[in-house]
Amino acid sequence: MRKVVPKDLYGFKFVHDPTISSDGRYILFTVTQAKGPKEYTSSIWKYFDGQCNPLDSGTTRDFNPVFSPNGNRFLYLSSVAVGSQELWVSDLRGADKQQVLRLDGRKISSPRWSPDEKSIFFLSDYDPLQSGTPKTDVRLITRMNYRFDGEGYLHDRRTHVFAVNLEEKKIRQITKGEFDVAALT
Repeated sequence: MRKVVPKDLYGFKFVHDPTISSDGRYILFTVTQAKGPKEYTSSIWKYFDGQCNPLDSGTTRDFNPVFSPNGNRFLYLSSVAVGSQELWVSDLRGADKQQVLRLDGRKISSPRWSPDEKSIFFLSDYDPLQSGTPKTDVRLITRMNYRFDGEGYLHDRRTHVFAVNLEEKKIRQITKGEFDVAALT
């Protein structure tokens, strides 16, 4: 038997984000695998009737599946570029996928269905009033936690609750103010 070496990490598959359908027949989960020193993929898998099958190609970064209240669809997040995320909805086969939202340079977390399945609530540091390019590179820091590894400076961003209507795909900000919302249940 040989010892584990760093390159063995590329052969490991990590399972996380499990979610069980309301009828208990299906389980969705995320499988993540390292592909290089700074590269990895993650995909959504489905367990049903004793079998596990991927619902996507395995070349993307899809994660955080959440069943709809009636259990016939699920939502998930996808990282498409550094700092950009998308919100998708799919049927249980993984075949009828629909992009609901893309936020460039902003994060999306904790997506949850509304009880009527017409909207999705989520946390984000999205600011609909913020323009693309800052006028100066000077930063006025007034918060103790002003930056985070992998995300950069946070001093001018706050995390709030948002909703997106599935028909109109229009984002509505639910909370506002000089505070961060840490969880959405």
